[in-house]
Amino acid sequence: RFTAAAVPSYAVQAVTELSEPTQAIAGLAAPGKPPAPESPRTGNASPKGPAWGTLIHKMLEYAMREEGEMTDTALTGLASFLTADDPSLRGHLADAAAAVRSVMASEVWQRARSSSECHTEVPFTIEVPTHELPGQPPDAPPRTILHGVIDLVYRVEGGWEIIDYKTDKDTEGLHKLPAEHRVQLGLYSRYWTAITGEAVARAGLALVRANQTVSLPYYREH
Repeated sequence: RFTAAAVPSYAVQAVTELSEPTQAIAGLAAPGKPPAPESPRTGNASPKGPAWGTLIHKMLEYAMREEGEMTDTALTGLASFLTADDPSLRGHLADAAAAVRSVMASEVWQRARSSSECHTEVPFTIEVPTHELPGQPPDAPPRTILHGVIDLVYRVEGGWEIIDYKTDKDTEGLHKLPAEHRVQLGLYSRYWTAITGEAVARAGLALVRANQTVSLPYYREH
């Protein structure tokens, strides 16, 4: 009895912890020719690392929630407020404002702003069969509590569009990004559909550092 009780009945994992599967996730088109990115946007070189990524994510969240368009002065002031306890980023306030401004000029941002329903930095938790997830060992518990945060999701014709911000990606190796992030966007799409009961029409990456947006091709599950 005690031996059986010691065997975990479920696991807890974040979407970003999961590895690339050998087969495509249902709902996500198999990898082929890399999709063409949207037109590059003008922007400046910027720092890298977790602290920088957190700053940019918070600034983009705040800017999307604002009713009006934030000015460069307002963006710089926001960056100053958010870095009050991080001296390492205090010298990059203008860089942060420029990076966020470049995203605000993108087609993705305009679609989100004009959408009838838009959500930013959306946390989710869902219990799923472990066998649905890639890279699981044979002795894994039968159920997994999967959690994650969707950076940006908004209604478009035919369903929803999901966008994940990447703050450290350069243009070098751009062709590898769809394969590297198929799992993350595939799982976001599958479980957003499971939670909302509505289809995901499109999903992609907004590359803040490279000033480009890469859309990944999806098909709908039937």
